[in-house]
Amino acid sequence: MCIDGNLWRSSIHLSILFAVPSVLYAVNNNLYYFALHFTTPPVWNILIQSRIVITAVVYRVIFKRKITAFQWFALLLLIGGIVVTNIPEHGGKESTAGKGRRNITIAFLLGNAAAVISVLAGISMEYLFKNDKRGFYEQNIQLYFFGTIITSVMLLYECYTSDFLATVTSVRNISNFLFMLVVVSILLSAGTGLAVAVIMKKLDNIVKMYSAALSTVLTAVTCAVFFPSQFTLNVKYLIALVLFIAAIFLYEKRPEKT
Repeated sequence: MCIDGNLWRSSIHLSILFAVPSVLYAVNNNLYYFALHFTTPPVWNILIQSRIVITAVVYRVIFKRKITAFQWFALLLLIGGIVVTNIPEHGGKESTAGKGRRNITIAFLLGNAAAVISVLAGISMEYLFKNDKRGFYEQNIQLYFFGTIITSVMLLYECYTSDFLATVTSVRNISNFLFMLVVVSILLSAGTGLAVAVIMKKLDNIVKMYSAALSTVLTAVTCAVFFPSQFTLNVKYLIALVLFIAAIFLYEKRPEKT
């Protein structure tokens, strides 16, 4: 069977390009876990929503997509929600308050870094999925293949820079319950990746922001119920959450034609 050389080279070129979003997603996933040293998951979910503003600007500048005045208003609401989240808490010891302000500042900076990386990864993946004519599952194999290589390299580096035997011993001593949580976390992450891939292939990068609204609400409620010592649904967070959800739905609302 004769294989067209140009078609083969084009396929290889696209396959290699899948390494770009793989690297970006690998960096972002590790950035997410690092950021949780400084803030809680519900607050982090609000902070990283600056990616919507960045995505809108990128689509406007690069792809010449029109942004209406209504949508700009929605983006301002979103920025307002992020600002409210960064308002420091009052009360408590001075040292504790100072540490809290420092942590939220670091989390804010990490959130913006994660937002930029997320936008770059989302746009590159959308481009690849819509310009590669191969099957959906073959495309995902390409994406996860490079992702496996990259995370393996990161693991080897971690083992090289830390006490490898201590790391192995700590993993072996993990309880069955924690082990099951790790397995569930991996399965949920894989399902999330496939869901995002479907959105990128069939729709566009903005649409996936809808799911972020529901995810943020569920994360906040879950953390408040199971980890009340770490996170509570205070007025500041509820205001930020309302602004965020309103911004999401206002941004995607289509004005009625008259």
